[in-house]
Amino acid sequence: MPKELALAGITEMAAANRDLAGTTFVPWIGTHLADILCVQEERVVAKDNTVHYQGKRLQLPRFHRRT
Repeated sequence: MPKELALAGITEMAAANRDLAGTTFVPWIGTHLADILCVQEERVVAKDNTVHYQGKRLQLPRFHRRT
């Protein structure tokens, strides 16, 4: 479906909902999708710029300043 919307030049949700009116697709009304389609967990960055997550050590890109 996203491919069809892109081919039609549709880039905004309101325009997509108008385009899909009358189809089997219904507009999303409810929870903000970013709240349910992501996992946010607090981690501490080690001095070597890594974090541990699910038993793995992940290297983070260096930043001049962290907040």
